[in-house]
Parts: sequence; C-alpha cells; structure tokens
Amino acid sequence: KGVSPNAVSLWLKYELTAGPLNGLVAGTGYQWREGPMPLDASFQRKFVTQESYGRLDVLLGYSTRVFGKLTKFQLNLDNVTDEFYADKALGYADPYRWRFTVGMDF
Repeated sequence: KGVSPNAVSLWLKYELTAGPLNGLVAGTGYQWREGPMPLDASFQRKFVTQESYGRLDVLLGYSTRVFGKLTKFQLNLDNVTDEFYADKALGYADPYRWRFTVGMDF
C-alpha cells in the first residue's frame, strides 16, 4: 500500500567556494510519483487510490565563521507548489512550509 509503480527524484545543490559570495548554497529537489497508488482505507470499507503527483523543494544557505567556528544558516522551502496528496496510509502530506536552521561545528 502507498507504493508507486514508478518514481523519480532529482536533487541539485551548488555551493560557491570562492569570490565575494563564498559560502552561498542553493539547491532544489523534485519528486514525482506515478499513480494510481493503492492506499489503506479498510476502516471505511472502500478502495482508495492516490493519483500521480510531483513535489518541488528549494533551499538557500550560507556558511561562514562565527567566533572562529563554522556556522551554517539554511532556509528550506518544502512543497513549494503546495501540492495536495495522500502520503502513505491516508495521512495527507504537509502543505507548503518553510524552516530555518542554524548549525555550528564545535
């Protein structure tokens, strides 16, 4: 259940390592799943399927040193096109959302 007959994922990420924009990172990812995908709906006593869908994610980041420690700032934009689809066993996938993270190496 919830398994696509065919699926494709493509992820690209590029980081500038020299020049005035040194440390800038940009990336994107696309996932496509072919339907129909059978989903578990036994509690409703009927057969439910998910049609084909695609999902686009984007990221922007920047790496620098703060107090001599490598620090990474990253903004992720998930499901940019706000695709509505069932994710696995009848739970719906998150709508468009963003998340900002900061990480520091010690």
